[in-house]
Amino acid sequence: MTEKLLSLDNIHHYSVAGKDIKIHTSPDVWSPYSAVEMLNFLEKYNYLSDIENKTMLDLGTGSGIIGIYCAIKNAIITVSDYSQHAVDDAVQNAILNETFIDGIMSDCFVQLENKKFDIILSNPPVQPWLFTDLEDLEHRPTSASWNEAGADGRLVLDALLKEGKNYLTDNGKMIISSSTRHGHQYTIDLLNQHWKNQWKIIYAKEHQLDENYHAPYFSTWLKLQTDDFDLRIYQKDEKGRKFAFQTDEDGQVFMITALEIDDKKTNVALKFNGDYWEVYDKNNNFLMPLSNQDDRMPTKPINENWYYQYFLIECQL
Repeated sequence: MTEKLLSLDNIHHYSVAGKDIKIHTSPDVWSPYSAVEMLNFLEKYNYLSDIENKTMLDLGTGSGIIGIYCAIKNAIITVSDYSQHAVDDAVQNAILNETFIDGIMSDCFVQLENKKFDIILSNPPVQPWLFTDLEDLEHRPTSASWNEAGADGRLVLDALLKEGKNYLTDNGKMIISSSTRHGHQYTIDLLNQHWKNQWKIIYAKEHQLDENYHAPYFSTWLKLQTDDFDLRIYQKDEKGRKFAFQTDEDGQVFMITALEIDDKKTNVALKFNGDYWEVYDKNNNFLMPLSNQDDRMPTKPINENWYYQYFLIECQL
């Protein structure tokens, strides 16, 4: 593997806070796109300023770039991934960058039992199952399939939210990414349930969906948000209001958006009856009528693009 890693044809260079990180690319290991965004923010705003000699877990490591960057800053790093190939690549990538990390193949936290860390960092996968062979989850031929995490894309994120604090030392912290594509309201619900008064969103960035890669997942995200009205992907009008036109099981078109109702933002469905819009909550309760002239009503999209939001969340014991 070392000879393969040293082949210049298989090495990409990523700039993280001005440092050049060399990463060997493999067809079945996800490239570190959003992980670089995560690291650049954390470094810029000093979230990684005091990690020397701290024990740190990079869960769902993929290429290993998060753990490698922190190892360069002299943290004591363990990386884990459900893909043994990813773990092996991450360890070799650390050597390529003249540092050391410990690699463990683990299904979320299963193989990390009884281990505790000062810091957990994770940029978990987000895509729902599409290219994954559900009869053979341990062997996936492409990086796209390794970036899929359950029918709703939440498998790894939910493990972090529900179990993460069990793997932290006293006063430990966890910083993870999430996306509206995961279903953001459920993420908030789990944070409030498992990390009550111990969490905050430290970063939020809107991104345009890349149809070359994301298009196959559109129908799944649209179906998921039909069920809970939680906009995973959306369009915007000229005032920045977010919405998505959906089709129900009967072929009827309706709109999902968030409306200010009784001084509270509420996710709702809008169904047009020919004269006005009928507003329903996610339990299909009728809330009120809404005219096209109401200021809360989204107008036409500003373009054909679809968007999502990317978040970083800090949880502190």
